[in-house]
Amino acid sequence: MEKERSNDQKHQNKQTKNSEELSESKNSSQVSTSFAFQQQFRRNSVQNQTTSERREVSVTDSSSFLLFAQIIVCGTLFGIATILLWQLPFSTRFRNRLEPVASMPVQQDELECSRTCRIQLVESIAQNLTFPVEYSQQPALSTFSAWNILVNSAKNSLLIAAYKSSLRGKHVLGEQALNNISFQGEKMFEALISAGLDRGIQIKMVENAVAKDKGDNEDGNSLAKRGVLNRRVLNLQKIFNTGVMHSKVIVADNKHFYLGSANLDWRSLTHKMEMGVLVQDCPCLSRDLARIFEIYWQSSEKKCAKEVQKMIQQMPPAFYNSQKPLAIFDGENNKLDVHLSASPRSLNSPRRSWDLNDIVEAIKNAKTFILIHVMDYFPMFLYTQKGKYWPPIDNAIREAILRGVKIKIISTALHFPSKGLGFLKSLEVLGERYGGGSVTVKIFKVPADSFAYQPVLQRDRRTHKKFLMTDDTLIIGTSNWSGDYFEDLGTGVAIVLKQTEKRRKIPQIFKQMKNLFERDWNSNYAHLLNFYIKNCLEENEGKESNEICEIEKDPSLLTNFVDINRTTSTQ
Repeated sequence: MEKERSNDQKHQNKQTKNSEELSESKNSSQVSTSFAFQQQFRRNSVQNQTTSERREVSVTDSSSFLLFAQIIVCGTLFGIATILLWQLPFSTRFRNRLEPVASMPVQQDELECSRTCRIQLVESIAQNLTFPVEYSQQPALSTFSAWNILVNSAKNSLLIAAYKSSLRGKHVLGEQALNNISFQGEKMFEALISAGLDRGIQIKMVENAVAKDKGDNEDGNSLAKRGVLNRRVLNLQKIFNTGVMHSKVIVADNKHFYLGSANLDWRSLTHKMEMGVLVQDCPCLSRDLARIFEIYWQSSEKKCAKEVQKMIQQMPPAFYNSQKPLAIFDGENNKLDVHLSASPRSLNSPRRSWDLNDIVEAIKNAKTFILIHVMDYFPMFLYTQKGKYWPPIDNAIREAILRGVKIKIISTALHFPSKGLGFLKSLEVLGERYGGGSVTVKIFKVPADSFAYQPVLQRDRRTHKKFLMTDDTLIIGTSNWSGDYFEDLGTGVAIVLKQTEKRRKIPQIFKQMKNLFERDWNSNYAHLLNFYIKNCLEENEGKESNEICEIEKDPSLLTNFVDINRTTSTQ
């Protein structure tokens, strides 16, 4: 009997040792199962000592089977994990290698951003325009003020993406330009010099090339030569044979930013109608916008499309998108989902939302109304694939009409008016004849100002806004609405704000935007589409004064203009 107990004890010790070695490769639930099995074995061995040898064989076989089963399970789980990891995008799998320091904002950062992010509307109003007093209760911050806040408060860095840099009027008007015409641009030029040279702020600028109009790149060049900033030009036509860098953003300290329709141009401050946002104390979104800037910055050094595409594949993914937005709260505790989207898709990093998709989705989800203010509305390609039909936005609007949505559109007759106004007229006709919805279009014309240089500035005084608002979504961007800006290679950025709570009050920023839209809509500068067509396009009616009708662009303002008379006289 003692011998049997001794053998049994040896077997128990052996079994316990095997169990401890096996536990290193098992999960907690498997360890618990093995331990319970050993306890049961001890109780059985005491009660059935006479059959210990037979049980020893049985237990040994069971342990071998259990070990084999566990190896199979672990191998299967490892294989599944490997397959899932391999299916992730390249940039996601190797994100830590590309960004060793905090590649994604941690949850604490997002919680902080939810509390601190402040978004306010920013606009430019052409000087000498007057609006009804009832619309002055909720004014937006001026573009000039927003830019000054960013440049003058920057502590470490400024990132600037610009379609043009013409802050001083002398590039267009000559050295005799009056200071009061471009004074805000002059002040911004001086503010950048002070930031870069006096305060030592690291400033990086990416600017479009090649310049279209005279003076477009002059101040970027001048600031770079003075050592104020590090400047690169992004020539998409050289890389892809098409496209322009059309984004307009300023990022300060990866914490605050401006995004909107205004170019880095004195006319965008005092002679055009512009719309944008100033986002403050929001490092989560600011870092995301900085990633978009980084694509422009690196692309400017590439020689061909293949190099750009290879670089894009290795870029870290977007922090936020339409499926994973950043949640913030306004001053009235209304929750807003916010993200940045961009075009073209070929220059978007992984997980970046395409702004065209956001626009179409907002129109498709509209319940009662849609407000649109955009300089150019063309369901076609204007510049690259000339004349090619491009229906995504137009089709979404037509579907909204048939659903009974009320739509208002403010646009211009600046480019190819007979074509553009024809498309807009077809939307009005559809609203009149079908469904419970409607479309009303007005053409906004900023009148000439009563100062010198009227021939030069008359066409530049115009609305340049690009935004969309529905029941629950607000999108403010940098792109006009034609195929060239979304599906070709023109860069653009948009901020998307969406209210998703069912029980909700209208957010203050939505109220303010609707008020600004109605101000422009009901002003003396917005003309019904039929009125504009009759008085400005139909030859038999003659043309109204230039206070209403757009004029052709002065060709002498183009960079490639050659004065034939002057050339002939000098030969």
